[in-house]
Amino acid sequence: MRSFKYYSGLVHFYPLFTIIFLRFSLANISFPLTSSFVGEFYIFLGLIRFNFWATVFAATSIVLGAVYILWAFNRIFFGNINIISINTYKDINKKEIALFIIPIIFLAIIGILPYYFIDTLFRDCINLLEHARLNRY
Repeated sequence: MRSFKYYSGLVHFYPLFTIIFLRFSLANISFPLTSSFVGEFYIFLGLIRFNFWATVFAATSIVLGAVYILWAFNRIFFGNINIISINTYKDINKKEIALFIIPIIFLAIIGILPYYFIDTLFRDCINLLEHARLNRY
């Protein structure tokens, strides 16, 4: 909570950082077309078969987490401008953009085309389970 007081209104001084932070925030709340959405969707599909109320509880906690993340993003980037803390930093440079682009692209690829990764993981898990079953005592 203390950092919210010192960092607010950052969108005016750090527009590139704001865009990158927004992309990772959306991935964190399992926004569609991100890898987190695909993962949580499959978790809910598996969980609802066993316990409906656990699925409802998990979905509620995800919604509450999304509300908090969006509230924090709004407060940090669109709050009242605090000039004292902002003058000591600069917006991200080209090297940092290149560093952040790699995971952003990876998040988008998994969110758009999850079946390539899921099929590979599924085959590996089947092989691992088969190997474990064959090597049992």
